[in-house]
Amino acid sequence: MLLLIISILLGLFCLGFWCSIHILQWFVDFLSTNYAVTVATLSPVEAVMNIMQLTLLLMLIVCLPLVLLFIISYVRPALYDHEQRLLIYVPLSFVLGVAGSIFGWFLAIKIFIPYFDGFSHLLQLHSMWSLNYLTGFVITNLLIFFLIFQVPLLVVVLYNLKILKLQDIGKLRRVVILASVIIGAVVTPPDVISQLVVALPFYLLFELSIQYCRYREWRTAAKTIQWDPPQEAERKARPKKIRRRAKPRKTKRSVRSRKAARRKK
Repeated sequence: MLLLIISILLGLFCLGFWCSIHILQWFVDFLSTNYAVTVATLSPVEAVMNIMQLTLLLMLIVCLPLVLLFIISYVRPALYDHEQRLLIYVPLSFVLGVAGSIFGWFLAIKIFIPYFDGFSHLLQLHSMWSLNYLTGFVITNLLIFFLIFQVPLLVVVLYNLKILKLQDIGKLRRVVILASVIIGAVVTPPDVISQLVVALPFYLLFELSIQYCRYREWRTAAKTIQWDPPQEAERKARPKKIRRRAKPRKTKRSVRSRKAARRKK
C-alpha cells in the first residue's frame, strides 16, 4: 500500500512538473505578447524554484478532494445526524475555493497587471519583471480569493450550529466593512483601486450569506406555522353556542301501578 501511494505521488509530481513548465511558458508568452513585458530571472535557480512551487500547488489541488473525502469517511461515524448534514459543506468549500481562485486569476491577469503596467508606460519606461515576483504575485492572488470565497460558507456553518443568530450576524456589518478594508490594504499594493477590488467581494459575499440565513429562517418559520384554509379558520373563529342540558321527561305511571299504590295506602 505504501509503495502504491509513493508511486502515485511520484506520477503526480512528474505530471505536475511537465504541466508547470508549459503553464509558465504560456504565461511568459502571454505577458510579452499582450503587455510588451520582458520577463527575466535574477538568479540561476529562480526558474527551477518557480517550477517546483507551481508543481506543488498543482499536486495540492489534485490531492485536496481525495484528502477531504478521506477525512469525511473517517469522521462521519462519530457525528450526530444534525452534524453529518454539515459535511455537505466540505465539498462545497472546495468548489467555492476553486471559483475564488479563478476570480483571483482573472483579476491578476486582466486588471492588476495592466493597471500597474500602465504606470510604467506613463513614465515611458520599459517593463522588465522578475519571474519570481510574477508567480508569487499571481499565486498570492489565488490564495487570497480562495480564502475570501470561504466567508459565506463560514457564516452559514456558524448559523446552522446556532453559534451565531441572524440578529448577531446583521450587527457585524460594520465590523466586516472595517475588516475588508484592512485586509484589502494589507494584501494589496498601496493604492485605493486594488484595495477596493479585494474589499468589495469580501463584503458582498458576507451580505450574500446574511440573505441566505434570512431565507433559511423564514423557511423554517413557515414550516412551523400550521396553515388553515379560510373556511376552516372562519369556522374556528365563530363563538360556540352554549347547550343547555335537557330536563328529564316525566313518565306517566301506568294504571296498574296507580292501583297498587292506592292499596298500599
